[in-house]
Amino acid sequence: MKKFLLTGILLAFVVAPITAWADSISPATYSDTLAVGESVTITKTVTVDDAPPTSAPVDVLFLADTTGSMCSAIANVKAGAASIMSSVAGLGDVQFAAAEYKDIYDTYTWKVNSSFTSSTATTQGGINQWYASGGGDGPEGQMIALTDLANNADDQYGNSVDWRDDSTRILLWIADYY
Repeated sequence: MKKFLLTGILLAFVVAPITAWADSISPATYSDTLAVGESVTITKTVTVDDAPPTSAPVDVLFLADTTGSMCSAIANVKAGAASIMSSVAGLGDVQFAAAEYKDIYDTYTWKVNSSFTSSTATTQGGINQWYASGGGDGPEGQMIALTDLANNADDQYGNSVDWRDDSTRILLWIADYY
C-alpha cells in the first residue's frame, strides 16, 4: 500500500524576504556539493516575535500529482483545502493557486487549474478539477512542473500561475513516493 504524503508534503520555496514569517533564520543560506548517495542535515534556528504576520505578500500554490494512484489523496485534499486556505488567509496579503501534473507522456505533463487569486472559492474550484487518471509508472512530470511553475512559464494551454515578484512563495505538493 502506498503511503500518501498529505500534511507533510509542504515544501516552502522562499525566494523573497520572509519578514512575514520570521524575524530571523540562521543560517540564512547554505551551500554544499554532494556526491551521489551523500546527504546533509541542516539545522536552522527560526526566531519569530509574538505579533501575527500581516505585512508581506504570500503566494501559496497547491500542486498535485493527479496520476491514477492518487485517487484517495486527491479526495482528501479537496475536502481539506478550504480549511487550509482559511487558516492561512488570516495572515494578511495571501493569494492561492492550483496546478497539477501527470506522467510525461500523458495528455499533458502539467497544467494550471487556477492562477493566483485572493478568492479561496476560485482556488477551491481549481482543486476540484483534479481527478486521478493516466499514469502507468512512466516518468512523472513533477520536475518539469516544478521548474516551469517556479519560472512563471505557461502550461500547454497558455496559462501560468504568475507569482508576485515580492511574495514569499509556498508550495503545497501533494504526491506519493512512487
